[in-house]
Parts: sequence; C-alpha cells; structure tokens
Amino acid sequence: MPTVQIERPRTLCPAGLYTFALAEVNTVEMDAFNPLDGKVERWVWRFVSNRINPEDGLQYEIPIFTGQAYGNPKAKLTWLLDMLLPGITKVQAANLDTDTLIGKTFDGSVKHAQSQKDPDKKIAEIQYLRPITDTSAPTAEPDPFEFDDKPDTAEDIQAAFKAAQAEIASLKAREGKHGVTA
Repeated sequence: MPTVQIERPRTLCPAGLYTFALAEVNTVEMDAFNPLDGKVERWVWRFVSNRINPEDGLQYEIPIFTGQAYGNPKAKLTWLLDMLLPGITKVQAANLDTDTLIGKTFDGSVKHAQSQKDPDKKIAEIQYLRPITDTSAPTAEPDPFEFDDKPDTAEDIQAAFKAAQAEIASLKAREGKHGVTA
C-alpha cells in the first residue's frame, strides 16, 4: 500500500558561502512560462549544503529548475552546466549523463531574492557554483595559484629564513669588496 508523505516546510537557507553536493536531478512536469503552452518538462537539480538547519537538524537544500536544452547563453541549463563543468562544449553537453554529476561537490554562494510566483515570498538562490577538485589526484594542468616553494613546516621556514640571511650577508660582503651599491 502506498504511504502518504507529508511535505515539510522548507526553511529559507541563509545567504552566504557554502559547500554544496548535487543530490539528484529529477524530471518534473510544470506549467510553462507562457500559459498558452500548457505543461513542460523541466529538470530539478537538488543541491544539499554543508550547513545544518538548527530548527530541524537537516541540511539546507536549494533546488535549481532548468530546461533541457543547452547552448542558449540565456538558458538556465547553459548557466548551470557552464559552472558545474567549466569548458563544457555543446557536443559534451549533448552526451552528458547527469547521473555522473551526482555526489560531486561545489563551492557556492547563496543570496535571497523575491519569488517570481509570489512577490511577498523570499527564496534562496544559488549565485555561483565552482567545482571542488580532488587535490590528491594529479591534474593535467598545474594550479597557477599554488606555490611549489612554499615552506610547509617550522623547520622549512627556519631553513628558508637562514638561507635568506646568508644571501643578504653575501650581497653585503660583495658590496663592500667592489664598492658597488645597489
């Protein structure tokens, strides 16, 4: 026998920075933007945040509703896939299995906006998502913001400091011998 599920009221996710995981992508039938078009199928991308709602002990969730066509720069699906898979091409989008994205994590930002259906209601919207890559896995391109010579331990810092002091002393000694000043 089917069981009746009671919809829990969603608490508004506070604005701010989050880590999100894509929990699922479902197809739903919704009213079209133009009432004359009747119903259309749309995708609902359910993102779960890393923060817990203190009222119910559950993680905050934010859905993103998209169409099913990629390529138009104004399309919500294009906006979303360009963030989830930077550099995606139309060919890759056409062959994408959305299930491969389930469980992937993303840094993101949430802000509040007015609901299009009810202007008196506030909703939480994801403003951007950036994939979190596995730093232990080798990457094809080096990270331009990672410094290979960055000291990691106190000993490394002390050794780097002593080396710098020795270099300064060497420069001062040469300055004195040759009468050259910088």
